[in-house]
Amino acid sequence: MRRGFTLIAASLPALLLTLLCLPACAPTALPVTGGTPTPFQPYQFTPTAFLPLHPTDTPAPEPPAAQPQPSQRFHGIDFSDTQSWVEIIITPPDETVNRGRPIRMRFKPGAECNFGSQRACVSAYLQPDGSEVIFLSIHSGVGGQAQSYRHAVEGTGINQAGFSLAQTLQNLQNLKGASVGIRQNDVELYQFTLLETARIPASGLSAYFAAPVSQALPVSGFATPPGEAGQPLLVFETCGWHMPGESRADAVSGTTASVYLAVIQ
Repeated sequence: MRRGFTLIAASLPALLLTLLCLPACAPTALPVTGGTPTPFQPYQFTPTAFLPLHPTDTPAPEPPAAQPQPSQRFHGIDFSDTQSWVEIIITPPDETVNRGRPIRMRFKPGAECNFGSQRACVSAYLQPDGSEVIFLSIHSGVGGQAQSYRHAVEGTGINQAGFSLAQTLQNLQNLKGASVGIRQNDVELYQFTLLETARIPASGLSAYFAAPVSQALPVSGFATPPGEAGQPLLVFETCGWHMPGESRADAVSGTTASVYLAVIQ
């Protein structure tokens, strides 16, 4: 996976032309329903960035028919269904994050997730105990499906996050234990929990993006997969703005200056 961002200061015609050419993973100027109020408003047209993918694991030889394969199913939700909308609703444990209001992400699953397609990229793999991990890459830029999550966690400033790094990390900590509901067609399940959250800063992005999806959790700092052994996990990642006062790493722009990771079971 790679994410690159460009911050552009130019005349309006040139800026509009640039935006037409850029995929996105950055804050939007449009209001976020239920978002955390911040002291700043972003520019009406903000360059946004590309949400790349982790490299896929090297394909193995054709397995025997009896060998288990990922199903891309999380309980009653089928993430291999590319035609049906999926909505993830995260309800914070208290009012310290997003004023306690639900954080909603709605998308269609897919193998590809070009910005504007309203899709989240889906990968899946089996852990040694046979339990499945479904891994979602979701855009958080202008109109991105995870914009509400990013906004609730880091706020929205002018070409940067609206909250301090300390506040953002505290928001992530406060989100642990949030109740999670998932909807797809006529299936509505509300028994899930947001187990873990993490933020990978700019200095750690090169290693994180270079790792295959099956190593994303260890690289991000989880020594062992969280949650109850033998139970499937749903993981999603999205990117964040440059944080006030935080150094930037080489080849990392302000609009993909971090990655937020969340684990649901």
